Amino acid sequence: PINDWNMKKYLKKNYNWLWISSVLSYLLGMILGIVFEKEISIQDNPIVEQASSLNGWLFLITAVVIAPILEEFSFRSWAINKKWTKYLSLVASSAFLFFINPYISIVYFLAFLLVVLLLKNKPKTMLISLAIISSLGFVLAHSENLELSVYIISIPTYLSIALLLSFVAIRFKFRYAILTHSIYNFSLFLIGGFIIPFGDTITLNEGNYKGTLT
Repeated sequence: PINDWNMKKYLKKNYNWLWISSVLSYLLGMILGIVFEKEISIQDNPIVEQASSLNGWLFLITAVVIAPILEEFSFRSWAINKKWTKYLSLVASSAFLFFINPYISIVYFLAFLLVVLLLKNKPKTMLISLAIISSLGFVLAHSENLELSVYIISIPTYLSIALLLSFVAIRFKFRYAILTHSIYNFSLFLIGGFIIPFGDTITLNEGNYKGTLT
């Protein structure tokens, strides 16, 4: 029989695939960024466009506090050991995706729901399945953060972040996933405020400045 103690014991021995997959995905993102090196303009980045229309502190609070809380409850609250949180994650993450693409949202909703219903007596398999599905949903939810060609190259990087946050939520506690997400978002401000494939040339001020993110 599966109980809380058995599940905790299982998690301590079987979580490595998440962070290993995260590292491998991140390395793939770096390789793609180098192989498909091209010039991109920061001014065309939707995140920069949003940031420029907000007060600096307001944007910082939104990105470092509000966004991580909303995104973690949407895409990782299933990791909380309560039955209702899986449905919370199902509804919230599907709603998140609906504003990106309604059709993708419907497919995602059905896949998530089937996992919850069909694997309710197999919590270990459900855990793995939800980690994968929610991570893919997280990747798709950020499809409008960058121009399409750059986003495609950045998919492994987003997937790496999602898998790592799933690992933190499962192996430790859900609140630590929120904290990790907040720290990560804040670190992006320190290197420019957005995810850009390593090796790409960055232009600022209509080309008056060029640099390479390494």
